[in-house]
Amino acid sequence: MPIVKFTADRSVDIAVPQQPVPIQHYLRQPHRVISALVDSSRVRQTSDDEFCLMM
Repeated sequence: MPIVKFTADRSVDIAVPQQPVPIQHYLRQPHRVISALVDSSRVRQTSDDEFCLMM
């Protein structure tokens, strides 16, 4: 069976209230951002900054 690769981009607007830790620290950790957007049982991390969403 041939392997098929799809790539997609999606913009998401999220309201972020002021917190003691700046949002930049959070955004430097891609796995935390992905975990906030998608159920962790549907995501597999393939590299430091690349994730696979299982449909």
